[in-house]
Amino acid sequence: MLSVEMIPALTDKTAAGTRAWWDAMLELGIYIHPEDNPADQINTTTGQRLLDDTACAKVTSIYENMFSSIGEAEACAIGVEAWYTYQGYTWDASKDEWVRQH
Repeated sequence: MLSVEMIPALTDKTAAGTRAWWDAMLELGIYIHPEDNPADQINTTTGQRLLDDTACAKVTSIYENMFSSIGEAEACAIGVEAWYTYQGYTWDASKDEWVRQH
């Protein structure tokens, strides 16, 4: 179970800072959509909760800070872009979709 100390801080409340936070979370193996409750995230190996209560509160607070700083739509779009990039996709504007790179 991850503790509050393991969750990166959102130190830069800009689009670039938001992207850096999403990237850091992905490096930890965590992608929690802002509409999902962090407390509902399960470690698939152990079947136990992924985050303790203080870590959940920190993630929720970070989302609130992102939304008030750059807006919910932009924060979520940045998170989706970070996830696709982390998974090895690039945006193909001619197809208007994410394309997996080999």
